[in-house]
Amino acid sequence: MSASVVWAAWSDDSILIFREGRAIQRSEVERRVPKDFRHFVKLSGMADGRVLLRTGSHDGSMMDISTEGAPFASIEGWPCELSRLPVNGVRVSQAGTILGNDVASNEIFSWSPPDRLWLATPPAEFLVTDVAEDPPRHWICGSLPARQLRSLEHRAAFAVTRDDADSWEIDDRAHGRMLTVWGGIASGALGSYRNVYATAGYVLLTALTRDLGDETTLVFLRTPEGNWRSKTLRHDIVQSVVLLGANDGIRIVSHYGKLLFPGRLGWMVEDLRPPALRLLEEGSVLLPANMRLEILDAQALMHELAIVVSLRTPRRGHLQRFGEAVVVLGGSRDRLVAFHAADEPEVVSAALA
Repeated sequence: MSASVVWAAWSDDSILIFREGRAIQRSEVERRVPKDFRHFVKLSGMADGRVLLRTGSHDGSMMDISTEGAPFASIEGWPCELSRLPVNGVRVSQAGTILGNDVASNEIFSWSPPDRLWLATPPAEFLVTDVAEDPPRHWICGSLPARQLRSLEHRAAFAVTRDDADSWEIDDRAHGRMLTVWGGIASGALGSYRNVYATAGYVLLTALTRDLGDETTLVFLRTPEGNWRSKTLRHDIVQSVVLLGANDGIRIVSHYGKLLFPGRLGWMVEDLRPPALRLLEEGSVLLPANMRLEILDAQALMHELAIVVSLRTPRRGHLQRFGEAVVVLGGSRDRLVAFHAADEPEVVSAALA
């Protein structure tokens, strides 16, 4: 049986919520999100049917919850330590734990309602950029001062809590292919890790080159067996990291539509854009020939992958919004769930529940 899809669309005055069913249900969450922060609106679906909605701006973050299809409501007991963080400092783990990273105080938080808030201080001199959880451990990534490489002021590092969660194991070694590592040092990317993802024994780290507007991403993956692999995503960034099914393993979704996963002999790469275009054409959506597709969000539940596809067309030197598609790939069949044209609210996130 296929999971149902919930998607969120941004408007000037509120966040509109749509639910898949015999008839599409529409509701409204009264959250005024500045336009520049609309792509930080994030739905997170859980296996038990709960759906979390993250909103906010640089001034703070908010979290709403929906249980068993009920309307969204503010999550009870939302800690002030999380509410004061900028929206990009709060994320939901694969296990449903809400994580926070306070750059100003260099503290990290973990909260599984209704439990007490867990707070930890990173190792000395560790500048944290991201936090992840794969129970019972927490992971952080970022940088430490570089004491051996004169070409770098800082060096990329990550750390994991020990079983008592009161101390850390730090790893600032180079991992993966030497070509990737030396390229990362030369470009400055390995001055710091940007993101860490941890799920089902996998740990994935990303680092970005310093070429603003034309970023290349370095990906470092540790498998549950402890083996390291690396990959360079040229002119692309990681959009989502998901776990498909119980045995399918980890999948990396890039902004420009690549689906990457580790195979026996190396990285396997698929293109998500052709199946998305096929579903749009089968759905009688008339597409211009010079359409540009980008992935805004991707989430998985069991063997299904839900993606939000942004469609834009070049006009007078700029990319103009054409619309967004909500697509589900895998499961019993691929399907187009919804298409929002340019005169409709802009879809920014989708989840399976």
